Amino acid sequence: MKRIILLLAIVLMITANAVHAQDAASRFQKQHQKQTEASLVNALNSESAGVQATAAQTLRQLEWTFPEQEFKSTISPLIRIVKDEKGDTQARILAVIALEGLHSDLGDEAIALTAKSSSNKSVQELCAALIMAAGR
Repeated sequence: MKRIILLLAIVLMITANAVHAQDAASRFQKQHQKQTEASLVNALNSESAGVQATAAQTLRQLEWTFPEQEFKSTISPLIRIVKDEKGDTQARILAVIALEGLHSDLGDEAIALTAKSSSNKSVQELCAALIMAAGR
């Protein structure tokens, strides 16, 4: 009987610790969301194509990890990168993918416009494929 009580106590402690760890992760996310988003906006506004590309990829990964977050402040910098005809192709492609993942009306409009007017075939074809895949 003592073994069963001891075993139940251990299981209860492990379960309580797991729940507490999940709550701590949620608190950490909420505490640092604004700071993380501001850092991404700064990186997206960088003059360095590599920094822009990395920020766009990081944003895409955060979208997958935290789908409930909107990341609204990143929309305008992403649109600027997507529309920049003189910009780096890789940065533009990653910005298109990140922008599409945000599902914003402004972003969708920018992707549609780029699909029609971009002089960069890679960017134009990606935008067109995303529009077709979304059924727009």
